[in-house]
Amino acid sequence: MARSERAEVVLERHLVEAFEAIAKLGIRRYPWYKRPATEYGVGTFLVGFAYATPSVVNSVWETLPAAGAVAEYAVMATSFVVGCFFALHGWFRGS
Repeated sequence: MARSERAEVVLERHLVEAFEAIAKLGIRRYPWYKRPATEYGVGTFLVGFAYATPSVVNSVWETLPAAGAVAEYAVMATSFVVGCFFALHGWFRGS
């Protein structure tokens, strides 16, 4: 114990209260997938992926140009909309 407390003994209830406080800190934490920062990070990743999608889809679907163009815009629009939703929702939850 610190000398500034001027206590001679440590009671058992002090130890029990200290361990209970530490246990409550661990219980109240959110898992990583429920944190607003994670949701914001996933959203911004998807928005960034939407800008990289045309080159990714073109390299994968070189043999089917018509289907590749449709898939390119579908994946790009979907990832952009979902990414914006996650980014905004996580940002509002965190603030």
